[in-house]
Amino acid sequence: MATLYIDGRRDVSAAVAGPIAANSFNLWIGWDSHRTEWAWNGRIDDVRICSYALSQDKVRELYAGNEPTLC
Repeated sequence: MATLYIDGRRDVSAAVAGPIAANSFNLWIGWDSHRTEWAWNGRIDDVRICSYALSQDKVRELYAGNEPTLC
């Protein structure tokens, strides 16, 4: 299950299967120079990319400012 959290709350989930494919593409967070209509107009704070799944409780801890050793 892949889950997106926004402000410490689950926003959407989807069933997934198999490994995540690696590639050499750039990662854009909040901005895509090729699609300016999708540009983020605001601030993005505390982005994390982990190599493993976080539990809902760990996501809540992070959002609350309790910084466990993660990612």
